Amino acid sequence: MKNPDSEVIKILEERIKELKEAAEVLELLSHDKKTREIYESRQKAIHDQITNLQGAVMEAIDL
Repeated sequence: MKNPDSEVIKILEERIKELKEAAEVLELLSHDKKTREIYESRQKAIHDQITNLQGAVMEAIDL
């Protein structure tokens, strides 16, 4: 590795960290139905909030 502090290396390290965290979440969810239901409910709420915000932005643009 020529430059371990390069931007590409930093991005890859962050992506690997994100993937490890996602794998840990998936592992937990696969074992516990209640935790999975809570997670899915939270994800739906986040998705709904994003959709509402996007709609508000589009409405504001049309004004």
